[in-house]
Amino acid sequence: DDEVKRPVVASLQEFLEHKEFIVCERAVQEFEQILSIVGGPGEKAKGAELLARCRRVPDQPSATACNMEESRRIKSRQKVVFGTGDALQAITLTANINFVRAAQDQGVHFAVYTHPSRALTEMKGVWPSA
Repeated sequence: DDEVKRPVVASLQEFLEHKEFIVCERAVQEFEQILSIVGGPGEKAKGAELLARCRRVPDQPSATACNMEESRRIKSRQKVVFGTGDALQAITLTANINFVRAAQDQGVHFAVYTHPSRALTEMKGVWPSA
């Protein structure tokens, strides 16, 4: 419902313009898994278009990320994704503000651009198909 009222993509277009998209393998795997489980046909198509624009890189988390203590808000997969961005000196685009805050609580500050989280809704019939 929030996506219908305030689309995230529209708010991100200016930030994303003229930027190279880099994605680590762990992020690709998780993204594709989520799409395969809850994504509708249009969301899967948009997801494939997004991944086609990205340069895939191997997982290569920074020492800073690897040394973070894991907790209920800091998991191994997040350390890999955010840590790879850190190692590449890239800005990580995320809706996971809980991880960002938990990292800051440990004194770790990743370069991030946050956006509101959104659920995939096509399969729920909330979002009109494209």
